[in-house]
Amino acid sequence: MSEILRAGDIQVEVEGLSLAGAAAILAERGRHMRAAPAAAATPGTVVLRWSLGGESFALPLAEIAQVVPLRRLSPVPGAPPALLGLASVRRRIVNVMDVSRLLGLEGRSAADGHLIVLKGPVPRIALLVDRAEGVETLPADFAPPDGLTAPGPSGENGPLTIVDKGRLVEALGLGPARQGD
Repeated sequence: MSEILRAGDIQVEVEGLSLAGAAAILAERGRHMRAAPAAAATPGTVVLRWSLGGESFALPLAEIAQVVPLRRLSPVPGAPPALLGLASVRRRIVNVMDVSRLLGLEGRSAADGHLIVLKGPVPRIALLVDRAEGVETLPADFAPPDGLTAPGPSGENGPLTIVDKGRLVEALGLGPARQGD
């Protein structure tokens, strides 16, 4: 025999249970549903993994405006060695920087690669890297670098070095990053 139990907006058809037993089950479910949800796992920092000189580096994705393949680079006469030249990205001129020496690697030529255009700094800066490899999420407990770089976690894609954008911009001689458009 089947009976219908109503509790507020909830209606349950009860078969083989006493009304008291069904009411107890509904009450327990209600308490469970009203209980504070368990704290969600804190998501880690999402980073862009990129390679340069055979090593892997990463910058937080929140600090990157876009990534584009290097198409054409115009050299700047008398520029410092870190400034490889200028490139047009979406009709905006960006300074293309060689960060290899800052990261302890051999200097590189500007033959090909990807440009990682950074958010915010004025003048606009793009880092020339060998290859943009993909997006990863760092563990939630990973601390940002105290200096220019910090060793990151080793995952299925191998070891990773995390780069601090602000310190990188300063090390390039461009002063503190100022907010631009």
